[in-house]
Amino acid sequence: MARRFAMARQRTLRLVLRKRALYLMMIPGIAFLFAFNYMPMYGAIIAFKDFQVKKGILGSPWADPFYKYFLQFFQSPYCLRVLSNTLIISLAKLVITMPCAVLFAVALSEAPSVRFRRAVQTVTYLPHFLSWIIVYGVVFAMLSESRGLINQAIKGVTGSTVNFIKAAFAQGESDSGRDLMKMAIRHRFEKGIPSPRTRTTYGFRPAKDGGIVVDEKCADTVRMIYDLAEQGVWYSKIRAKLNKIGIPSPTGTLWNDGQIADMLHNVMYKGDLLLQKSYKNENRQTCRNEGQVQSWYVHDDHEAIISSEQWERVQQILAARSAGIAEAKERRKAASAHHEHVGRYPLTGLLYCPHCGAVLHHKWCNNGRDEYWVCSTNIKKRASSCKGIFLPSSIADSWNIEAPVVVQRFKDENGMVQFTAYPKDEYEAMKGE
Repeated sequence: MARRFAMARQRTLRLVLRKRALYLMMIPGIAFLFAFNYMPMYGAIIAFKDFQVKKGILGSPWADPFYKYFLQFFQSPYCLRVLSNTLIISLAKLVITMPCAVLFAVALSEAPSVRFRRAVQTVTYLPHFLSWIIVYGVVFAMLSESRGLINQAIKGVTGSTVNFIKAAFAQGESDSGRDLMKMAIRHRFEKGIPSPRTRTTYGFRPAKDGGIVVDEKCADTVRMIYDLAEQGVWYSKIRAKLNKIGIPSPTGTLWNDGQIADMLHNVMYKGDLLLQKSYKNENRQTCRNEGQVQSWYVHDDHEAIISSEQWERVQQILAARSAGIAEAKERRKAASAHHEHVGRYPLTGLLYCPHCGAVLHHKWCNNGRDEYWVCSTNIKKRASSCKGIFLPSSIADSWNIEAPVVVQRFKDENGMVQFTAYPKDEYEAMKGE
């Protein structure tokens, strides 16, 4: 048996020596296969490591647990999309590409003209012999800013040229950078890491450990704003009160209604975080995120300035106010429709001025955006005859009035204008006394 193996080895050695030229020709191919197909395989271990550029693949520590990034991928909201796209594209290539190639070959073989078959074969195989370098050269020759055929034609018409290549690269780099930035932001939000701007939110200040802590001086202002909102005070009155007291806004200037509204809807003040509250659309405009992209909510992330209960009560008050405004708009539409139908508003002849006793007339202001009931003396004669009263139609519509009433205007302790109504006969009796 050993002698037989020895003879086989000698025959193999003689064969190799006799065909040594062929084996020498195989060495570059084997080296290429080993260098580009087998050597990179060791880099697959990067999937199991917390890779650090300075330490390299072998020097980087192993992930804990070792399947950390696989778990992250399968828990990602994009996992199913990536897998389904891969399977669909692969199946599409098998189902579409192969039958099309077979049908094309059969149809071409049935063509009667030999010249036609050769021409089609040449055209279809030609792309396989063109490298990207050749394609780049052709495109550059066509689009070059100095000598390109297209730019020469454009220059002849407009007198100027267009740098197509630079513009294409700039747009590509911009899109790529934007996509990478979006990915980085998503990964940060998935881990519960807020935007750096969160650290500068009014009422908080950065902590030494990288988090945020309550700034008591500003927190008192936040509590005042929520207390006033809980009492039903409007944005404009809260803003006016803060400016009157002399409390600076987050920008160091006077307060505005938008700042008050943002603070009253910010979950940070009850200790939570809402990440990805806005996004940029295809036109790179910042829009409020209402479900268009994924968002993350983090409970009890930091110290709260107000209680969750007070925050919820304020949200209910704000929602009720928004619903009331929407309902008032619908009532005004109904009142306008009633006026067009019968020629008068439902409250016509029922509202009276407390100063001169004249009836209030319906009036539209600010190009039809605002609706009021106004003293007829004030608008038909002059303001010196009666200082009049301007009653918002939304308030009048909320009253259940069936008999004539006198409208009174007053301010509450927060400076908010309020209206009330007294039966006309009772008001005149009190006034006579």
